[in-house]
Amino acid sequence: MLKKELKAALALVGTMVPLSVQADQAMANSKPAPSYNSGEMVRDGQLPAGYNQSASYNVDGWDVYFTADFIYWHLNEDMKMSGTMVETTSSGAASIVNGSGTPVGFSPTYKPGFQVGMGFNMNGMDNWTLYGEYTWYQNETSLSASSGSGEVLALEQGLLLPRVVTAGSMSGDFWFHYNCGDLSLQRPFYWGKKLTSNFGCGLRGLWISQNQNVTASSLRYVSGQNLVSESGSLATSFEQKSWALGPRFTLDTNWLLGCGFRVLGNLGASVLYTRYTDLNYSYVEGTYADYSEDMSPLGTLRAITESALGLGWGCYFGDNNDYHIDFGASYDFNVHWNQNMGVKGTAPGNVYIHGLNVAARLDF
Repeated sequence: MLKKELKAALALVGTMVPLSVQADQAMANSKPAPSYNSGEMVRDGQLPAGYNQSASYNVDGWDVYFTADFIYWHLNEDMKMSGTMVETTSSGAASIVNGSGTPVGFSPTYKPGFQVGMGFNMNGMDNWTLYGEYTWYQNETSLSASSGSGEVLALEQGLLLPRVVTAGSMSGDFWFHYNCGDLSLQRPFYWGKKLTSNFGCGLRGLWISQNQNVTASSLRYVSGQNLVSESGSLATSFEQKSWALGPRFTLDTNWLLGCGFRVLGNLGASVLYTRYTDLNYSYVEGTYADYSEDMSPLGTLRAITESALGLGWGCYFGDNNDYHIDFGASYDFNVHWNQNMGVKGTAPGNVYIHGLNVAARLDF
């Protein structure tokens, strides 16, 4: 009896499966054709909006915005010439070895600069925006040091200074000029109810020039256990100029806290073709050394990474929300990898730029 019931159940299942498949196919064929071509551009309203809905500020105006940033950045990089002020504990060459020293060299500090930009919202292009920005920043500093009673100014040894040399005094100047232009397509969108981002891709053009000069007088060099006076003085200079062009990608994120406040975190990366147009280095030490290096123009790839973290606030105003204003303050961390070319076989050096960025934006 059980076998007969099992056979009947299997026969029933075998009959229902083909009927179910036919029913599904009939329902699929009866569905209306979509109003868009899958994988191609769609218009507003053809698909339900998800959390990738545009997060652009919706003002009743031209959909144009301006930005203005005050930057207060600090510059760090490897300098080509420095020394150590040694407090002597004995006479002669032993004073350099036995004494305690304080580094002497260029120390660039925080310097002001600015960023200005303009963009507009392209409503017919899925709310992408076209944005351009220009950055201007300069950092200049100088040094002056002289050895007093019980002190010795020992110059830093290197490939061009294989022996220990001291100086009675040392002075120099350094300047760093930074000009940058960015043009990008951006799209602000929602990740969630309280999280928005602004993705950007575009081009960056960058011009960096820097110059460093150092002179030292009253030279003495170590010979055995004695410091021997050397005729002449020391003079060294380093000059580098470059321009760069390449793609840049950014992702600016906002955690919405309410009442217009937000936490902002920004990331950026670019790989630029960098052309070094001027790269000169010279070193003259009395009658002992006279070296100069003038490299031919050189092209290579250089990477830049950017990040920022801060707070912001914004709101709509006007009779019909005609305007939106926004303020933000962040701390920037930027690294220009291998930006400084090495001299006489030394490895390239990085340029580190970090500091405060206070931004304002007006949409109308």
